[in-house]
Amino acid sequence: MRSFAPHEYTVREWNLALQREFEWFVLLIRGHGYRAQWGKREFTYLALDGQKYWTMGNPLSQTVVINREMLR
Repeated sequence: MRSFAPHEYTVREWNLALQREFEWFVLLIRGHGYRAQWGKREFTYLALDGQKYWTMGNPLSQTVVINREMLR
């Protein structure tokens, strides 16, 4: 995906000590973000410090990845 959708991500299980913070940030994205289209799908994005963050839209308990990329 790096060639057509360059981005970074973090995975919930990479640091189990940060479970609460991971979930807090997912809720922040969803509660204060904006909806935008990417391909045929629509996601909620949060713009913060020159980057945008998003998840894949699964329920909180099933969300395992937070993505980010530089704002263009």
